[in-house]
Amino acid sequence: MSNKIIFIDPICNLNHYTIKNIPIGASEYQFYNLVYNLSLKTGSNIICFNNCENEQKIDSIEYINFSKFMGFSIDINDKIVIQRIFLNDPNFIKKIIKNKIFLWIHDLICPQIFLSNNQKLVNYFSTDFTLYKNLILSFFADKNNINYIVPSNFNKKMLYNYFADYGFHIGMKNIHVIYNILYEAEFSKNNNINVDLNQLVFGSAWTKNIDHVIQLFDFLYNNDSDLKLLLMSPGWDNDKFKDLEVTLKNKYKERIIIMGKQRKEDFCKIVQSSLCVLSSTFSETFGCVYAESYYMGVPVIADCRSGAVSEIIDNEYIVDYFKPYEVLAKIRKLQSNRMTMNISLDKKFLLEENINKWLQLLQN
Repeated sequence: MSNKIIFIDPICNLNHYTIKNIPIGASEYQFYNLVYNLSLKTGSNIICFNNCENEQKIDSIEYINFSKFMGFSIDINDKIVIQRIFLNDPNFIKKIIKNKIFLWIHDLICPQIFLSNNQKLVNYFSTDFTLYKNLILSFFADKNNINYIVPSNFNKKMLYNYFADYGFHIGMKNIHVIYNILYEAEFSKNNNINVDLNQLVFGSAWTKNIDHVIQLFDFLYNNDSDLKLLLMSPGWDNDKFKDLEVTLKNKYKERIIIMGKQRKEDFCKIVQSSLCVLSSTFSETFGCVYAESYYMGVPVIADCRSGAVSEIIDNEYIVDYFKPYEVLAKIRKLQSNRMTMNISLDKKFLLEENINKWLQLLQN
């Protein structure tokens, strides 16, 4: 590829080095890892516009503040990859509209994606279905050069149905499923680690219905006081739950241990030393924690509302958290079989297959 690949992240100021070994959201982790790994695979000039303070070239990637984008020269054959949010700025749209555009959607499909994540715009259009349809969504529905990258078939169906609900039909050839990549080198597997058969672990953001996880554990603990729950998180939502932390510590003492954000190395040790990982009732568009757990040979018990998690784990362990006795039965089964189970992650979630999918899209 001789032309440029231009990545746009209008939210963050990170790069492919600063994301390493820190608690971070999955979308940022995926975005900057992809930027770097594509740079290793292609001879293209890769440029990333984001909120970095200073223009700099790291390895072969140029990081430039997004404020300079309008003055930057782009060729008609340059590919544009936009992270999460499409900016509804007329000058921005005019500059890129003839290029092949890839909107990488990590989130549940919502108006924020198409309205610059501007809550005032979201509120304005929420009062007028027809205006949102005709002024905003029609723009995307009419553009064959806009492609959508989604991390699961669950999210693909959701995106298609979102437009269909407004009377638009996005061509399936424009919606591409590329799974969030499991970067093997960053996850250590220790076959000799001691496993606590009474230890459950939750490692997602607490905003993803942590109350349902606690409600579930309350039932489990009341039926088996030997069980304990370790609570981790990516770190970005910690400040919202200080009062809950105090409540949990007072009520459950040492049976709920709040670990908070963890480095990758410590995260791996905690997961591998546990009986299993719990999902929440939140509809995941992928579920990196669960793919990581499977890669390390650790089972997952997931709720039937957890979205794309069903594409990753053994569906025998997908239950209804609002029927907690079902979860307890699965825990009992895991306690009997955990040490002899053969849990592994399908290769379709690993680097090689997914980086090749990206290359094929960007080369066409």
